[in-house]
Amino acid sequence: MLGLGLGLSRQRAGFGTSYNAQTQAMIDKAIAEGFALPSAANLKLISDAIDGLIAADAWNTKADVIRFWGNDSGSANFGRINAVNPSSDLAVLVNAVGFVNKKGVEGDGISALVDGKYNPTVDAVNYGIDSASIMLYQYKVATFGAALYGSEFSEVRINSDNSRVQRVNASSSLNVSTNFAQIGTIGVHKKDAVNVDVQTNAIISPRTYSGASILPNYDLTIFAILSAGFVSDAGISMEWVGGDASSVGLAINTIMTNYYNQLQLL
Repeated sequence: MLGLGLGLSRQRAGFGTSYNAQTQAMIDKAIAEGFALPSAANLKLISDAIDGLIAADAWNTKADVIRFWGNDSGSANFGRINAVNPSSDLAVLVNAVGFVNKKGVEGDGISALVDGKYNPTVDAVNYGIDSASIMLYQYKVATFGAALYGSEFSEVRINSDNSRVQRVNASSSLNVSTNFAQIGTIGVHKKDAVNVDVQTNAIISPRTYSGASILPNYDLTIFAILSAGFVSDAGISMEWVGGDASSVGLAINTIMTNYYNQLQLL
C-alpha cells in the first residue's frame, strides 16, 4: 500500500542547497539504487514544484503517484521514483523506452512502455472507482500510434489524439471527443459514476460516461494500451495519479507547465 508522503521540514543536500523532505527522500532513494541524480538546480525545481502541489492540496489528500520523468540526470532512472512515496515500487522500463534529457521518457511506437507498478485495486490510497484523476505533461504528441496511458482491458485508456476513448475507470467512451494531441497538460478527472472532466492545459470541460465504472486490477502503463495491443511514440515529462483532482486541475497544470518550462532553461 502506498504511503501518504513526508512532512514539510527542509533538509540540505549538497552545495548548501535547501530541499524539502520529500525531495530529499527521492535523493536518498536514488543514491540507494545507484541512480544518477539531477543537477542541484533541477532538484530545487522539483522541491519547489512539490511545495506548490502541497500548497494547492494536490499532494497527500489527493495524489498517489507523482513522477518527474523530465529531469537533467541523463537517465530515465530518477523518473522511476514515485515522489509521493519513494519507498514504493519503482516504475519499470520495458523494451526500448527512450529518454530525452530535460524533457522525459519517450515511446518507440513498437513495443516500448513504462509499467508504473501501480495497481489501483491493490495500491490506491486516494484513487477510487468514482473519484480518480490522471494528469500528464505531454512534451511530444504521438506521430505513430496514439496510446498514451492505460491498463489491461482498457478501463483506463488515454490517447494522444482526438478521440472519445479517453477513459478513466469506465467501460464506455466519452459522450464527446476530446483532443489530447496537444503539447502540455492533459488530464481526465472522474468525479462520480457518470460525470467526468477532461483537461487540456488550462481548459477543463465536462463530459459523461454511460457505461459501468470499473476499478482496474492491473498496473497502469505509459505508452501502451495492453489489451488493444497499441503503443505510441509520445513523450511524457510529468505524471500525476490520484483521487478526483478536478478542483485543483488548474493549479496542477500551472505547476507542471512551470516545471517543464524552467527545466528547459537549465
